[in-house]
Amino acid sequence: MVALAKSGLSFTETIEFPALNEAGKDVAYFTVPAAFDPQKPFFLVIFFHGFDEPFAEQIERLALASQVASSGANCILVCPRTAIDRATETNPGKLGDEDYFEKFLGALPPHVEKRLAGQGVDTTGFLERAAAAPLVVATFSAGHRLASCAVSYEAVLERLAACVFFDSLYRSDCYYISPKSVLEAGALVGVHRKIYDRGTPDELNNHANLSASLVKIGHSPLPSIDAAATLHAGVAVMESVDIADHWRIVADSSRLAAILRKVDTRPAARPPSLV
Repeated sequence: MVALAKSGLSFTETIEFPALNEAGKDVAYFTVPAAFDPQKPFFLVIFFHGFDEPFAEQIERLALASQVASSGANCILVCPRTAIDRATETNPGKLGDEDYFEKFLGALPPHVEKRLAGQGVDTTGFLERAAAAPLVVATFSAGHRLASCAVSYEAVLERLAACVFFDSLYRSDCYYISPKSVLEAGALVGVHRKIYDRGTPDELNNHANLSASLVKIGHSPLPSIDAAATLHAGVAVMESVDIADHWRIVADSSRLAAILRKVDTRPAARPPSLV
């Protein structure tokens, strides 16, 4: 097998089914670790970013490439450009339509295959494996509307390995309203700053309330990512961290890497339907 360059493979390019169908906004960021082996089982991470900071800056501040690489997971991360300017752009954009979202998912792997093949990597069977690869849906901050839509879609739930949210929980979110449906498919992992639940009225006690809901359905959340041996269907984690800077929640202590390292995509890990 021909290996990727030591730095892996990271690129941003126009995609066929973007959230915002405008020039310059119709792009996605892709990152593939140097150790990626397309001939072995792998999973896809769909990461939704936040508001206010330019797209490239967010990618850098969230340390997406370095965390995917350091996780050791055989995975590909894709971060589509979604709403950034809260005054003129809104989420979930076109990805709020289930049929469109399926087309979005299906159109992502060819971008990676082309780049891998260009580096001499054997991509035989890659597109077939990618079409059925488990999914991790992850969100930071304002990406919550996109993640909420994604984990309500049947095509996503059929492949879901984990739903992960960083300072990204609101009462309108599917994973807040109906955590059972997410847990039947994959793990549910929330990481938030301690001050988050004391924030705006839309944020007040959201994590405490979701934790209580999880206890009621018999899935008391683990207190930290470290406390989970693996992350698979039925496992809930609600981690509270003592940092003030909202923008550090993903990269601080390489939290995304720690989560990806523990994702268990084996079919045998999926439990019977929750009571």
